[in-house]
Amino acid sequence: MKKVITLSMLMVITVCACEKEPQKNTAVSVREDILETAKPVIPELMNGELDEFHPKSEFESIRKKKLTNLGTLKTPPPAYTPDFDTAYDAMNPPDLLRYNIERITSNLPWRPKYPFDYENDLRALKRLYDSHNLDAVVNISNISEIDAIKALMVYTHDFMEGGSIPSPDSDPGPSAEVITKLRREKGIGGTSKHYSALFCQLALSCGFNARIIGMHSFDNEGKMITNNVCEIFIDFWDKWIAYDVYNRGTYYERNDIPQSALELHNIAVNKNYNVLNTFSQFGDFSDIISVREKLLPAYKHIYLWRMNDILGKSPRGGSIPWQALYQTHLVWEDIKSPVSEGRFDELEQFNNSDYPEYPLDGVKYVTHDQDQFYWQLNASNIHIERVDDYAIRIYIDTLTPNFKEFALSTSKGEEQQAANTYYTNRFVGFNTIRSYNEFGKGGRFSHLDISP
Repeated sequence: MKKVITLSMLMVITVCACEKEPQKNTAVSVREDILETAKPVIPELMNGELDEFHPKSEFESIRKKKLTNLGTLKTPPPAYTPDFDTAYDAMNPPDLLRYNIERITSNLPWRPKYPFDYENDLRALKRLYDSHNLDAVVNISNISEIDAIKALMVYTHDFMEGGSIPSPDSDPGPSAEVITKLRREKGIGGTSKHYSALFCQLALSCGFNARIIGMHSFDNEGKMITNNVCEIFIDFWDKWIAYDVYNRGTYYERNDIPQSALELHNIAVNKNYNVLNTFSQFGDFSDIISVREKLLPAYKHIYLWRMNDILGKSPRGGSIPWQALYQTHLVWEDIKSPVSEGRFDELEQFNNSDYPEYPLDGVKYVTHDQDQFYWQLNASNIHIERVDDYAIRIYIDTLTPNFKEFALSTSKGEEQQAANTYYTNRFVGFNTIRSYNEFGKGGRFSHLDISP
């Protein structure tokens, strides 16, 4: 799903004061002066760096510092067939029986240039899932993804609500296991970053893909406003959706479509709040408008953390410091939210020397490319190769964190599991293909419908 961001260029025009007794050519001379001074004021945009261990390959694991598989093709197909015409040509070489391709829907995975680590420690997530008895909270096999996330958001908010704010020297760090222990044993809750970190990891333990988004803006007096939310990738919508579990369990829809942090950013900088419907799981309905207009301005400067395997990086029973998480930032920048105007030097997320082993030297990774900030997951891309008169080989490519296998179903009701990224099919007919992760959660369907 491609999204187009329209940026408005700010113009500053200086008009000179003139004597009251104009001469015949005054209007012309004033207009020329205005045109000369009517120059666009364009903030200088920052160019982000890539991680020092980033190879020429297109994606990798920050935690493992090596390439991740994610279900991607190890053996490339003889020919790429990304559309109907190329697929038809590959299916019907001149020396073999001809077949019709009635339908092919192939979803090309987007590979980001910036490294990320969304491959998680499954055993740690299982411990977390059992610790919170999430079987009693959410069962994604019985309800929709959206309803499951809402139920999980309500649970997280109720679990954390009423806890005290940790002091700087007792801040538990982002590990959900430590946040959980301190809430249960010492009554320590937290701020939006603790709520979002716990919610993110609980969602991961249910098989979703989730990541933490930070943000800030300034009020009318110039005081900084900060917030943290969790984005979850919902396969039904093929997009990331922002959930603010700390502030009333809030999410937003535009034209009945849930919104991502980047979409909310574009609405916020243009102050176009009335296009949104606000859904808060807590509080009075009459407060919805005030909630929306108080929270959305914080989306002016947004940044995501490209590592969500917090449990895998943390020692058993402990936690990495927040500073270790903040190293993996990716800041979004556009003409209305340049890094140079964001006062990032005042934020501990970008400048903190408490842990020398995790140095923070200000904003380092930044992008102006929405695809780098908004890349998609769990889609299956199909390429086909004709093997003989009665068989085709299907090459499947995906970006599915904690990938386990593909499932292929035919029009005869037969289903096959394929752990590899290619599969030879001798059943001619309708095929659906989707990836599954280790949690048993399926991604989006792709289709291949062939007839004699």
